[in-house]
Amino acid sequence: MKKSILLATSAIIASGAVAVNAQAVDVELYGQVNKGVMGYNVGPDSEIAIVDNDVSSTRFGLRGEQQLDHGLTASVLMEAELQTAARASDDLTNTGTAPTAAAADGFLERHARVGLAGQWGALFIGRTSSATDGITEIDLGAVSDIMNSATDRIGGGLIVDGTNSVSDLTDNIDGIAYDGGVGVDANEGDRADLVRYDSPIVNGLQARVAYVQDGDMDASVLYNTKHDELEIAAGLGYVKYNDSAANGAQSAIAGSVSVAHDNGVSVTAALGKRYFDDTTANDPKFGYVKVGYQMGNTGFAVDYARHEDSLVTAAAADTSVDAYGIGVQQDLGHGVSAAAYWRKIDANVNGVASERGVDVYGVNMRVKF
Repeated sequence: MKKSILLATSAIIASGAVAVNAQAVDVELYGQVNKGVMGYNVGPDSEIAIVDNDVSSTRFGLRGEQQLDHGLTASVLMEAELQTAARASDDLTNTGTAPTAAAADGFLERHARVGLAGQWGALFIGRTSSATDGITEIDLGAVSDIMNSATDRIGGGLIVDGTNSVSDLTDNIDGIAYDGGVGVDANEGDRADLVRYDSPIVNGLQARVAYVQDGDMDASVLYNTKHDELEIAAGLGYVKYNDSAANGAQSAIAGSVSVAHDNGVSVTAALGKRYFDDTTANDPKFGYVKVGYQMGNTGFAVDYARHEDSLVTAAAADTSVDAYGIGVQQDLGHGVSAAAYWRKIDANVNGVASERGVDVYGVNMRVKF
């Protein structure tokens, strides 16, 4: 859908009249609604919840570009997210109570930025993706809408040992992650108020660097190419934290690579590690691998993730989480897809004897517009 919005400067005079000097910019309205029915077993208990898919959330936005003189292009992006019971929490101790949300329900700002691009690259200012946003989630394979390296996106609010949730124990490095404090879920800090520069793409290579308002900085190198029957996409990112929090991480490094063959087979892998200066905090790390197969409009995938020493309590070392699952996704055409999945999450928390295995399963439907 194309519409025009007015970018105007106005002055209100004493009579109450408004003078406007305006220029029209074409923008596009886009978005999606992504909902699912999620079941989960935590120990001997089970529950069913209606949730948003936090892998690819319900959202809508406006985006547009305007050609300027001297080969420049101005752009605008505004995007909001509407989540209800994203990564549903464990309310099994309150029988009959609906699961609560891991993040606040309602509208959340995802993007609100302007940009200027030319032969020299592009510069963005405002709230938008950091240079390392999604650096561990590069995925050319099947079922990427419900299965990727962010294993806490579905069922991350479930409590596994009476205190810590799946998200607490799978402290990935995926982006800026606020100030990098212990227990900060890096998947939630991919967007921030920042200034970001993207280099031109040369032979499939692009560099990005960003400075965040609170002092965090990150940089990445991305690569994408098609060679005969193989498509390859990869990225490597580095984050330098301002370290304003107690036990804050000093830095983090992470990356992923995905290879897809024209016959439908794909393989995706990701690695990441965060480095703390506090000697009582082990450096959390993780690894992920997924194998998929796309047969026409139907995709299948299996995956496995391993997280180590990723706990909100810095002194609790030797903590690990293993997550493995299977999924299938059907493209119904016209931006509509349906999926089903199952994931098993096993935690081993040092000094805690009451860990409970978690099974997460469900069906999902996404409609894009």
